[in-house]
Amino acid sequence: MITKKITLSVLTFLLVATLAGCSAAAPEAEAAKPVIPVKLGHVVQDTVEETYVTIGEVIPNNQFDVYLNPPGEIEAIFVKPGDFIEKDMPMIQLSNPSTKTTYNATESQLRTIRDNLSVQYNAALESYNLQKLLFDSGTISEKNLSDSHDQLLVTKRQYQDANTNYQNQISSLRSTVEDLLVQSPIMGQIASLNVKVGETAGNQLAVIIIDNTTLYVKTMVPGELKKTLTLDQDVHLSLEGIDHIVPGKISTINEIPDLSSKLFEVAVEIMEDVNIGVGDFTEVEFVTKSYKALLVPSTAIVRKGIEKYVFTYDNDQLEKVVLETGLSSGDQIEVISDELNESSTIIIRGQNDLRVDDKILIIE
Repeated sequence: MITKKITLSVLTFLLVATLAGCSAAAPEAEAAKPVIPVKLGHVVQDTVEETYVTIGEVIPNNQFDVYLNPPGEIEAIFVKPGDFIEKDMPMIQLSNPSTKTTYNATESQLRTIRDNLSVQYNAALESYNLQKLLFDSGTISEKNLSDSHDQLLVTKRQYQDANTNYQNQISSLRSTVEDLLVQSPIMGQIASLNVKVGETAGNQLAVIIIDNTTLYVKTMVPGELKKTLTLDQDVHLSLEGIDHIVPGKISTINEIPDLSSKLFEVAVEIMEDVNIGVGDFTEVEFVTKSYKALLVPSTAIVRKGIEKYVFTYDNDQLEKVVLETGLSSGDQIEVISDELNESSTIIIRGQNDLRVDDKILIIE
C-alpha cells in the first residue's frame, strides 16, 4: 500500500511539472515570432488596352519621279540629295545639238512659208481694192471683181493656215528645247539623284522628289485586325530615335490585300512634329480593345504554382485573396476578383513569405 501511494505521488508531481513547463514555453515561443515589415498600397481603377503591334516604315506625303525626256548629254546639275526646292526650280541642264539644229531649221522653213503667204495675201488684198475701184467706175465687169475677191479669200486662208502651222510646230519644238532644262514639278526635297554630269541620258529616272510636309507610317496588317480598324483611329507609334510614344491617326486602309502576303496596307499619319526621316522604321501599336479595370502593381501579386493572390489589410486583419489577372498597363496589372474594389488596401511589399496570422510592421 505504501509503495502504491509513493508511485502515485511521483506521477502526479511529474505531470504537474510537465504542464508547468509547457505553459511557460508558449509565451516564450509567441514572443519569439518575427514581425514582418510590409508596405501598403491601394487597388486603383484605370483604362487597360489590348493591343496589336506591327512594324512600319515612314513614308512621305507624296513622291514624284522625274524622267529625262528628250535625251541629251547632262551638262550641269544644280541640286543634290537632301536639298529643299521650290516648284519650277532648275535641277538639270541637258545639251542636245541636234535638237537645237532641228528647231532652227524647222523654224526658218515654216517662217519663210508663212511670210511668203503674208506677202501674197497683202498683194491679193491690194488687187481686190483696185478691182473694186475699177468696178465702181464701170471699167471692169462684176465677174472680174468676183474673181479678184475669190483669189483674196483663197490667199487669206492659205496664210492663216501657214501661220497656225507655224505657231503649233514652233511651240512643240520650243518645248522640246526648253525640256533640256529640267525643272522641279513640285515643292519638296531631293530624295535621290541618279545621274551624273557628262552622262548621256534618255528616258531614264533622274531625280526622286518627296513632299514630306506630312509624314506617314505604312504598315501591313492581317484581315482579322483590319476588321477592327477605322479611319482616324488613334495609334501609338514608337519611332526610331524618339524617346516617347508619338500619337498617330489611321489615314487610309486598303480594301484589297497584297497578292503575295495577303496582308492589308494601312497608312498612319504622324500627328507630332518629330525629327525622323523617310525610310525610318517604327513600331505601330493598334488598340483592339479598351475598358476600365481594377489594377494593382504587378509585383504585389504572389504566385505559388498555378495560384495567384494578394493580401488585403483591413481593420488590422490580413486576408489572402485569390484572383485572376488580365491586361497590363505599364507596371500595373488587371486583377479580377469579387473581393477587391477601389477601396481595398493591399500589401505591395513584403508579401511573398507572408501568412494571414503573421504580425506585420507597416513601413512607408
